[in-house]
Amino acid sequence: MASGLPLLVPERGEQGADQNLGHRRVETLVSLLPPRVGSMLSINSLKEDLHVSHGTVSTWLDSLTKLYLIFSLRPWQSKIHKAIKKEKKYYFYDWSYVPEENEGARFENMVAAGLDRICNQLGENGLGLYELFFVRDLLKREVDFLIAKGGTPVLLQISGFALNLAKKLGDIPIIQLVHKNGILKKSDKNAYIISAGHFFSCFP
Repeated sequence: MASGLPLLVPERGEQGADQNLGHRRVETLVSLLPPRVGSMLSINSLKEDLHVSHGTVSTWLDSLTKLYLIFSLRPWQSKIHKAIKKEKKYYFYDWSYVPEENEGARFENMVAAGLDRICNQLGENGLGLYELFFVRDLLKREVDFLIAKGGTPVLLQISGFALNLAKKLGDIPIIQLVHKNGILKKSDKNAYIISAGHFFSCFP
């Protein structure tokens, strides 16, 4: 999967055998990420698997991000009681990295990549700063995606928690993106169920 991936950061600047070891560990890191898509990423767990330091894992993740292999989402905190603050989620720009048998995570990765692209396009078109987040509190209640414009929430991905959360955030719209085609319906006040293909086709 990560064949041909360049050595991003030699762990201590060594050459030869040690450099090859660093290369293999970066490839191993990439192979460890697909099962973790959709979950908060534990760098402590990864450092144990890779036998490197916390800082090395963080540096490698930053490098993979700069290479546009992966991107991260930060947790939204404002007006969320007992919100988590530090853990991030990571997704692939190319969701085919996530195995087909893990259909739920693969679809979530596809949606994340699509929403991230929309946020970037809106910004590039001069329509403001749009950012993509997720929401999770210490009670493990979660909303997969929240879009904010200039620091103000404007859209939530639907969940039971989202219905209550939307009111606290200004009664903002809620959507549920589904894999099945031909779906477009209103399920509640300001809540809509939409086929992912139809939704993303509105943003060329």
